[in-house]
Amino acid sequence: MSTELLLRGFFSLIASGALMYGIYAKDDNERSLYIQNDHQRYEPIVPAFVYPLFLSALFVISSIHYGVPTTIKQLLMTCFDVFLHIGFYYSILLVTMPLIRKKISARVCAALWMLPNYLYFIHMGYMELEKPVFILYTKINYTDTLVIVWLIGFLFVMCWKLAGHLLFRYSVLKESYPVADEQILDIWQSVLEHAGMKKRKYKLVKSPNVKTPLTIGFYQWSTKVVLPEKEYTNDELHLILKHEIVHIGRDDASTKFFMAFCSAICWFNPLMWVAAKSSATDMELSCDETVLLEADEKTKENYARLVLETAGDDRGFSTCLSASANSLRYRLKNIVQPRKRHLGALFAGIVFFLLIMTCGHVALAYSVGTGNELVFNNNQSDEYNIDFINKGNVQQLEYYNCLDADKLFKYLSELELYDMTGNYSYSQYDNLMRICYHHPDGNFVVSLSDNIVKVTPLHSERIYSEVYLSKDPIDWDYIDSLVAVSEIEEVILPEPPEMAMYFSDEVNPNGQLMIASGKVLSKTDHQEEQIVDSQESVSANLISGFDVWKVKFYFSHQLYTGEYLVEVREWNSDEIKHISSLDFEDENVLVLEPYSAHYTVYGQFTDNGSVVYEMEYKFDVELPE
Repeated sequence: MSTELLLRGFFSLIASGALMYGIYAKDDNERSLYIQNDHQRYEPIVPAFVYPLFLSALFVISSIHYGVPTTIKQLLMTCFDVFLHIGFYYSILLVTMPLIRKKISARVCAALWMLPNYLYFIHMGYMELEKPVFILYTKINYTDTLVIVWLIGFLFVMCWKLAGHLLFRYSVLKESYPVADEQILDIWQSVLEHAGMKKRKYKLVKSPNVKTPLTIGFYQWSTKVVLPEKEYTNDELHLILKHEIVHIGRDDASTKFFMAFCSAICWFNPLMWVAAKSSATDMELSCDETVLLEADEKTKENYARLVLETAGDDRGFSTCLSASANSLRYRLKNIVQPRKRHLGALFAGIVFFLLIMTCGHVALAYSVGTGNELVFNNNQSDEYNIDFINKGNVQQLEYYNCLDADKLFKYLSELELYDMTGNYSYSQYDNLMRICYHHPDGNFVVSLSDNIVKVTPLHSERIYSEVYLSKDPIDWDYIDSLVAVSEIEEVILPEPPEMAMYFSDEVNPNGQLMIASGKVLSKTDHQEEQIVDSQESVSANLISGFDVWKVKFYFSHQLYTGEYLVEVREWNSDEIKHISSLDFEDENVLVLEPYSAHYTVYGQFTDNGSVVYEMEYKFDVELPE
């Protein structure tokens, strides 16, 4: 089992445990006789806006840095496995839900539809997998066209859903008026107080344009409980208002929005539309179950009659008491003759764990082009020089000489490469060769491992790597025939360790690295058991007048502790912040602060032997005003 899978399993267990605890806690809260004034009784098990907000924030931030077209493509490719997984998950849930409803409480059944909301976990760096298990190949090379078609479908569905909601809201509320009957208002206040919501600003109104009680609105200030112009007994009003308050407390309007969002991103999957309707049924069953907690037979019969006699419309993202025709019989049976069911917290936790652990194992590989197009930009072989070739990991690194650079260039140029979706590290491979090419436009490294080709520019604003999948596995026998082990047995490392920096083409012309000013804080020789005290301080490198926003570090020695620390002190202030290299989004790439500042890098480095250096490097960045 790979390290990545173990790490994902660890975080998935924590998340599943938190979900189970939340289900137990919310169930106890709903059944409690007394509730604190500052805490409401009914709450959603799974918040509805998490994943939509995450994707929206990701889209905005990426658009600023990379532009909208690139962002849309990368976002779709990143989320392909999630889209596929959501469709697969809901397909299984549709088939098994009739059986699940017989064993598990309706509240947890409703929550099962919302679990994909937490799949934003998959996009985090610590949740990446080593590599996909299954790869779906396609010759389609028109991803831009497909992205546009998908985006048009997504926007059409979302606009259609939002427009339908707004038109329905307008038709319901255009002739509504506040309830003035003191008896009704007293019942309303008692229901709010029981739910811990007496300080909320929800409004109770009547409308001649509705036939069933319903709730419409997402926010406190916009949420209205709408009653038809019909007479109800006090007991009926109590049940009706409690039903709507449960919907409000659990934020079921947002739940319907999330299912509409899933239908929009998977608009091409007809099962998503069926799943959205089925989730609405479970939402109503969940509400029925909560309203009738500890209710007697007479109350259950009265409630069943209300559901049976009430006909209405719950278009948009509204919630209402009435039942759809296909769920009416099932709801009435559960109201009048409820079965004993388990709470289902453990079941939900297991489902959630499996949902996260199985996501991302399928990737889409789509045809992009040849190595000549993607790696060498259609240039000729005489424009490239090989700086070095090495093979193996850091502990067992071997350097090679190239015997025939033209044949190696030709082989790499003729590779048929695919772009691939997903979040993978590609870290565990038996063979790993790196070829560093020098070109007037800048150096870059081509990493070959089995059927993976990774291209990493060394001196560019685009510091991240492009990863491609080769149609055929790398022909290692042929490549080995083109290289020979270098006669250089060891690389002479500088003394003391150095740190180089790359900001941009303006600061580092022709890709020339800048060596940062550094000093030795301590030097420990474990063989001689000797400690050398720190050297004298040095002046910091100054980067002035350039609008730089990130820097990439290069170290001559290996990190001894696995991380280093960056101290940032504002130019004209004593305010200090510390950033760990483990928190960098890209390896060794520090995003600079949007103000002039002094930077100090602290770290421990080793020559892969017995000597350990504790180093301090300084540089200053003065941004233009």
